[in-house]
Amino acid sequence: MAENIRQDIERYNWSKEIGEKDIKVTVSIGAVEFNYKDEFVNVLKLADSALYRAK
Repeated sequence: MAENIRQDIERYNWSKEIGEKDIKVTVSIGAVEFNYKDEFVNVLKLADSALYRAK
């Protein structure tokens, strides 16, 4: 799912939205699965690590 979102954003014609020529937008997405019992700080660390790997 994240890859589909990334591709949609990359293919979108952003030039028509902001009136600039040849603008290219890309994104990196990091996602994690967590349990409600997990500590929030640990979930953030996992998400940060996933985002780093996506780049």
